[in-house]
Amino acid sequence: MEVKIDRSPGETVPAGRIDVSSGRIVELDALRGLAAGVVVLFHSSQRRIPCGWAAVDLFFVLSGFLITSLILRHGSSRGFLPTFYVRRALRVWPVYFALVAFLVVLSPLLSRPIQWAGLPYTLTFTQSLPLYWASISPTFSDYFGHGWTLAVEEQFYLLWPPLVLIAGRKRLPLLAVGCLVASSLMRLRGFNITLLAARADGLALGAILAAIFRTEGIETRRKTGLASFFGVSVVVGLATIARTDGFGFLRILERDVARMSWTILGFNLLWFGGVGLIVLGRGHSILAPLRLPRLRRLGEISYGLYLYHLVIILLARDLFTMFGHRGWPLWCEVLTLLGCWAVARLSWNYYETPVLNLKRFFPYKSTPPESETGTRLVPRLGWPALRTNGVLQPQLARRPLNPLVFAERSAPLDAHPHAPQFLRAQRCIHAIGPIHGAFHRDWKRGRS
Repeated sequence: MEVKIDRSPGETVPAGRIDVSSGRIVELDALRGLAAGVVVLFHSSQRRIPCGWAAVDLFFVLSGFLITSLILRHGSSRGFLPTFYVRRALRVWPVYFALVAFLVVLSPLLSRPIQWAGLPYTLTFTQSLPLYWASISPTFSDYFGHGWTLAVEEQFYLLWPPLVLIAGRKRLPLLAVGCLVASSLMRLRGFNITLLAARADGLALGAILAAIFRTEGIETRRKTGLASFFGVSVVVGLATIARTDGFGFLRILERDVARMSWTILGFNLLWFGGVGLIVLGRGHSILAPLRLPRLRRLGEISYGLYLYHLVIILLARDLFTMFGHRGWPLWCEVLTLLGCWAVARLSWNYYETPVLNLKRFFPYKSTPPESETGTRLVPRLGWPALRTNGVLQPQLARRPLNPLVFAERSAPLDAHPHAPQFLRAQRCIHAIGPIHGAFHRDWKRGRS
């Protein structure tokens, strides 16, 4: 997942406002890398970080924020949905299916063979789908036990963009709050926590973050109020986790459905407030550790690190046991963790990056930049209309377009469907302008 919100060149932010809606948020790159590292440590030795499982919910909050921000920014562009799905597939599928193929090919040699009944569900990102109506679901492999999170993400990618486009910007907060409440209630009713419907509250909170930061900039006086709001969310989240003893081991929490549900909600509120504060304070000196190059590089490989780590850890333990050793010594754990990092780095450099470069063939269709002081063409209207200071002037749309004003004050002409005609008119204006000016001066002298 790339924490990046595109911004068209030339867009500006008014004075007195703080821009948080665009540009690459490097602090979130580092946060994503740290979350992946926590999950790796959790699966390597749960006694070191008993609540490390909750880092998955941080991934969900970040994903909800990124995807919803992309929808709000590019959703009105032509061909958005196909472009979005192709770009997501280029990011998720190559590593995912390569790992599945690896396990299938090596299954006869592995001490934990795959279960063929679970393969179709894994290939279609529906690992947990039978849990909606049954108590168990076919498993694919112990080495791929964390694959349910990718299924949740892919189902979210499939369903969320059309829902947001149908609801619109104004109804987005209501849609996100509805998903938040519904997901929490489904967990309380006993639905499995690996289902999208029972784990969508983190994604919904990320969408609420995107709705908060969807404007071009945030007024300075509003920033203080938002900081207090996110701070309260952090405090409430921590209080909820402490009340349910959520910092303990996962196997203990799972015995009580209500306790587990409230613990997940508490962590989601914690991540919601934390991510909101980081986005609000991006670039601040207090967040300088999150801008360290090493942490940013860890964020680069976080997806591969997350997918590969469980396979490597379990294979290392199987080999260690095969040679007659018992336990899991620290030196073996350290070597395994270094192996996870090395495989993820090699995958990023030589496999993921070349595939991601294919995204340049599927760019989002951008609209012409709009400045705060200029005017721009509105190509969706049948007759050319002008925006002045960001406000549509309908009277300009009803009268014939003044080519002189259009040529000097409009946005780039190639964005309009009738651009060739306008460009020819502009060239004619530039050619006859001096002649017209000289004639007008002579005419005024003759009258005087």
